[in-house]
Amino acid sequence: MLSKTRAISLSFFPYRESSVICRFFTEEFGLQSFVVNGVRSSKSKISPGLFQPFSLLEVVQYQDQKKALHRLKEIKPVLPLISIPFSPAKTAMVMFCAEILGKVVREGQTNLPLFGWTWSRIETLDRMQSGFDDWHNVFHRDLLNPLGLEPESGKEL
Repeated sequence: MLSKTRAISLSFFPYRESSVICRFFTEEFGLQSFVVNGVRSSKSKISPGLFQPFSLLEVVQYQDQKKALHRLKEIKPVLPLISIPFSPAKTAMVMFCAEILGKVVREGQTNLPLFGWTWSRIETLDRMQSGFDDWHNVFHRDLLNPLGLEPESGKEL
């Protein structure tokens, strides 16, 4: 069955000669892993840049609940990132935050508030020209709320 959904790229790694295995946080299905063939070949129509952490994407996927590794039919950027890929500081922050997000999101479990919150935070970071030095700390502190957790107030660490 084909399903169209928005996705946030979390990570990817090479697989075989020209393929990649990537992990996306999808709007409809939560955390999903995909194998994408031929991405690293010279004739590929898919840019490997789409798999960079926190890329905002729209994917059409073959959905099979029985499989742990899914296949993509189509992938395209919804909002091309303007500053994150070109700023070493922002790139380091999103790699760190994507790793943490990949640990908290459950495989195959939908979490629409967390997805929407994360999507808007990525858009905000991409637009920021300055004052983003502490963005990753604020991201992790504010991540507690969509997860249903609240830090104790009045206590010092």
